Amino acid sequence: MSRMDEELESPWTPEVFQSFIDRLGPPQQAALAVLVTRRHVTDEELRKALKVSGNQALAGVLSGISKQAAALGIPARAIFGFENLRNAGKRRSTYSVADKFLQIATDMNWPSPPGEERI
Repeated sequence: MSRMDEELESPWTPEVFQSFIDRLGPPQQAALAVLVTRRHVTDEELRKALKVSGNQALAGVLSGISKQAAALGIPARAIFGFENLRNAGKRRSTYSVADKFLQIATDMNWPSPPGEERI
């Protein structure tokens, strides 16, 4: 993440993290689970993992994450970042999990390993 991100105070406490996760729908939780597990993904990889057909549907999922974060006073960049790239005239986006979000997710053992879902 950027140096500016490192200088910001982390908004994440176990309580805030759990409240945030509980506010998310299944597609948003799935998107974050992919980011936490893989750290960096392309738009194509994220669409495939979420089983959405296009970037507009993917944008809807990511917008839901941003809206729930904003409702808690947390900037979206405290959760994930993205970069748009062009190669041979084709646009491609890459997404990465924010360091402090990754840390709290790891501390909270989220997402749960398969077969160990929380009740």
